[in-house]
Amino acid sequence: MKLITVAALLFSTSVMAANQCKPDDVCLVIETGNDIHSVPCSGIKSTKFKYSEKHGNEFVVYVDEEYDFNRFARRNYNRGNEVSIYLLNYKFKLKSIYPRLRDNIAINISHEKVYEAANKVKSCVDSLNLIN
Repeated sequence: MKLITVAALLFSTSVMAANQCKPDDVCLVIETGNDIHSVPCSGIKSTKFKYSEKHGNEFVVYVDEEYDFNRFARRNYNRGNEVSIYLLNYKFKLKSIYPRLRDNIAINISHEKVYEAANKVKSCVDSLNLIN
């Protein structure tokens, strides 16, 4: 009986998480003064938190091939445009765009709000991956 209860709880938890996040929701947007690159939550393959001596704490987002950042990065590299990034609805600034950006982007976790937004994106992506 306990096993059935635990299984039901786990199933309902994943369903609740899925209801909070839909595949077509936009989880990541990179924006310059005149260009936007958006990635729906379903277009994110995986995410992870990592730490490096050089960059500190980062949130890394890996996207499906069709949402790769390369063309956007090449168009906007070294143009002097202000670069903003949105994780769900939280907006913050990037210093620049690396021109060889491909299927992932590392976002510096500079303060608690970035960490909270990153956690929400991670939970959303994880819940969608459980469904698929």
